[in-house]
Amino acid sequence: MFCVNQNFLIVCDYIISILPIYSKKSSWVQKLNLILEKKLETKIIKNHLDLLKTGNNNISILMKNILKLYTSNNKVNGNELLFYLSRSSRIFINTLNEYFKKKVNLDEYNINQNDLVKIESKNKNLNNKIPYLKNKKDKKKVFTLVLDLDETIISYQKGTFIPRPGLDKFLTEINKLYEIIVFTSATQSYADSILDSIDKNNIYFEKRLYRQHTVFINDTFVKDLSKLGRDLSKIIILDNRPQNYFLQKENGIFIRSFYGDNKYDNALINLIPILKSIAKNPYNDVRKELKKLSEEIFTKVTTDLFDGNYI
Repeated sequence: MFCVNQNFLIVCDYIISILPIYSKKSSWVQKLNLILEKKLETKIIKNHLDLLKTGNNNISILMKNILKLYTSNNKVNGNELLFYLSRSSRIFINTLNEYFKKKVNLDEYNINQNDLVKIESKNKNLNNKIPYLKNKKDKKKVFTLVLDLDETIISYQKGTFIPRPGLDKFLTEINKLYEIIVFTSATQSYADSILDSIDKNNIYFEKRLYRQHTVFINDTFVKDLSKLGRDLSKIIILDNRPQNYFLQKENGIFIRSFYGDNKYDNALINLIPILKSIAKNPYNDVRKELKKLSEEIFTKVTTDLFDGNYI
């Protein structure tokens, strides 16, 4: 029962970890936090799946020993038990992923235009000329891809950055079809030091936007795509924080966070054919296309539980 209890707490922690910041103030989330604070004995780390597998392994060992006591042939296959337990965890958490993808949406951020004007009037970062982007250099590129930096295409650790696996191939392929813009809430000096290394010949990124280009709303540096000077029906933003683009959430692709510890991460590679399929038709409205492709995107880019390296 202890192992089962720990698995429950791990799932609670997982739920909290995927919620937007503003949702964490709700009463039911606070109750989950209270449960974790009082009862959690296992150190929570980012890889919830590994913790669940450890818990399941302990449960399977216990079940195996119990079954051995009550079977005459002692031919209980503990590995089979572990397989089914692990498989059930996969199904269960993927179901949770699907549920919270629909349940935890950005509709809670009901900020009307008048409120936004008031917020912007107080925002010290609005010293940039709008629109932020000039006319496209390559007019054949109908669509614009806006990339976040930290934990989306790189991870910064101990004074150095780790590119997300497949980043070079991703930029090379997508650059053929999209105008690529980097839009980060990081400071300019920090971002440039990384981007100069990634794009040494200045061939991938048409423009770089930084913290001073964001709007500060509810403790979040929000990226308002309407300020770019591009048709919103042709802009896609890729970011690991939905809060960052909640003003144009229908333009966003939420990508799982990259912390530099998974060399098998394939989110960017999986995204290439999806972006190519959207760009095939210059008349496509990306918002409609992203809605149609939401399930495929969720499976290949968002969920971080199974990348073919388990079971």
